[in-house]
Amino acid sequence: MPISRNLFQRTDKGPSSPVWNHLLTSLLVLALGIATTGALAIEAKLAATAQKATADFRWLVLVRGTQLQIDEVGSYLKKLDGVEDASLISPSDVVDQLKKEPLLSGDSDLLDPALLPPSWEVRWSPEHLRLEDLQDTLDEVKTVPGVIDIAFDQHSLDRLHQLRLHRLELDAVLGLAGMVTLIFLFILYGRLLFFTGGENLDVPRLIAMALVDGLSWAAGYFLIVGIVAPASWYLCLGGLLVGAIRYSVISVRK
Repeated sequence: MPISRNLFQRTDKGPSSPVWNHLLTSLLVLALGIATTGALAIEAKLAATAQKATADFRWLVLVRGTQLQIDEVGSYLKKLDGVEDASLISPSDVVDQLKKEPLLSGDSDLLDPALLPPSWEVRWSPEHLRLEDLQDTLDEVKTVPGVIDIAFDQHSLDRLHQLRLHRLELDAVLGLAGMVTLIFLFILYGRLLFFTGGENLDVPRLIAMALVDGLSWAAGYFLIVGIVAPASWYLCLGGLLVGAIRYSVISVRK
């Protein structure tokens, strides 16, 4: 049986046009593909932004004491969970870094490197930094002998917390939607196959609907990829799942 015949086969006795119904359905699948791919693309973009922000986040641990004490502080910092690396910075290097900051470049000329203590610059691993433990780690490091104080950009830390919160919220919504979809599909096909013995399963029509919905979904996928951001290629196959669900709903209602 041709795909067009399977696709436009009447499923009820209503007066509406099958062509119009399927056109409207294709538009809805297109919108669903845009929404789903867009949400996942935004999630991926948030993850990349959070990773870069974590890599740029720094601690400047001001230290004093003998060279041995300063080295012991560095060894301690390098062993902290989530730390990627720690490097010793001389007072003159601190002044040079301050000169690169637009808001501090004027005031940095007044600083005398001889009056500044040496510092350890701590860089964090985007994969292993635990923001929920960072305050405890901060308090712990401040008690280490030889540590004067710890300087960092509070705005950057607040931004990291916001990015993480947005990702968790979006992941929760996407995860719940995916779980509900799979449960819904399992129930529908369980009823279709086990309660009817598979007698109502029209494989050619199932394939036709899956292909048409797959094309509509793929159009939305490529639209988002071109405008927002790249997304995983397998997301363009979501329309096949939508077509399978739509066919099962129609078959169960017969």
